[in-house]
Amino acid sequence: MLWRVITLIFNQQKIKLISFDWLLKLHQLSLQGLTQFPGKVRALPEFGLVLNSKEALTKKQIQGVNSFSLDSKSKSMISFHPLKCFENQKESITSKYAEVNGASLPFDPNDWESVEKNNFFTDSEGIEKQCGYITYLDPKLVNEELEKWINYVNETISAINEHRLNEDFFLAVSKIQRWFIVIHPFERGNGRASRFVLDYIFKSLGFPTSTLRDMNFDLYTNESEWANEIMEGQVI
Repeated sequence: MLWRVITLIFNQQKIKLISFDWLLKLHQLSLQGLTQFPGKVRALPEFGLVLNSKEALTKKQIQGVNSFSLDSKSKSMISFHPLKCFENQKESITSKYAEVNGASLPFDPNDWESVEKNNFFTDSEGIEKQCGYITYLDPKLVNEELEKWINYVNETISAINEHRLNEDFFLAVSKIQRWFIVIHPFERGNGRASRFVLDYIFKSLGFPTSTLRDMNFDLYTNESEWANEIMEGQVI
């Protein structure tokens, strides 16, 4: 029923297509958007750290991370790598890397090949969890993926405008949102700004914005759960 109502709304007004230049201009005006530096596309590696037991991920969250396979070959674009837990050492590890490398990146995974890999452990509530880190899309592929993303967005918009969308509307929206987050991960204080860019784009297009309860859990949510949460946020 909700999809029918949304279809009627889109039938009344055509949605404009977006361009790469428009996206970059929006980014340049957003203080921090697609990277930690205003007006620049991400060029440095990014890693998501869950190095102590308090931050460790559940099996379901890890499955969510590994479910981001959005390219044509279904190759995983981000992935979780288990490591032993480093209790109360996250800040010192990050600071040491910055001191040695002159940058704020937490570490290079190539330096950690010899680090012991941990198995799942059970926390005080009986939930199985695992420490480790997340690797994101190679920065060299950012521009290429951005163009693929824009093409997919425009194809979806055209399909809506021409009443020929062959997939569930909310799944299509969730795919667009998840793909963008893979290209520009919400890490190192960049979450709120990237969220602003993403939501601004969707509001401009007339799409529903993300209604996930916690932006820090974006990467741990699979596509169907994401779509369901978008639906929950729609009031017609």
